[in-house]
Amino acid sequence: MAKVTDARVLTLEGYFNTGDKPTEVQYADLIAAIQEAAQDHEHNAAGGSGSGTGDASPIKFLDNGADASKTATPAVGQAYVATDTSKLYICFTVNVWTQVYP
Repeated sequence: MAKVTDARVLTLEGYFNTGDKPTEVQYADLIAAIQEAAQDHEHNAAGGSGSGTGDASPIKFLDNGADASKTATPAVGQAYVATDTSKLYICFTVNVWTQVYP
């Protein structure tokens, strides 16, 4: 299972600085990293060590905005990038956000 490294996180953060216009490839890289983080989280939550394979639900919806503006009722598979705090949330359980970064 791939782990999202600190170096990759720094690269991803560099795509989304104020005034930047991320490319389609950069958005695809972000979505792939979110999927990898979700798989790692799901595997670890199931008692794994993070070194096997996991079957996490795919990210079905990705939104962004201010941290305080994220919905209070997320659906499983929903991800949210808080642009003001640089936090990444994924919903693994109905109506519950899990902060997966940082």
